[in-house]
Amino acid sequence: MDQAELMAFCVRVMSGEAELAINWMIGKAPALAGKRPLDLMDTQEGRNTIELLLRRVQGGIYI
Repeated sequence: MDQAELMAFCVRVMSGEAELAINWMIGKAPALAGKRPLDLMDTQEGRNTIELLLRRVQGGIYI
């Protein structure tokens, strides 16, 4: 996924709430050792990691 697709996916996962998606992206994620998802958006590997986390959230796994 490119950055725009990943952000759109994040909004869908967050029940269509763009503000929730933005807050998730800029907040520190325990599953990322306290890093912000937004900080990983620059590389494909980072975007793959974010996508995996979002799929876990979508499946009901708290991260």
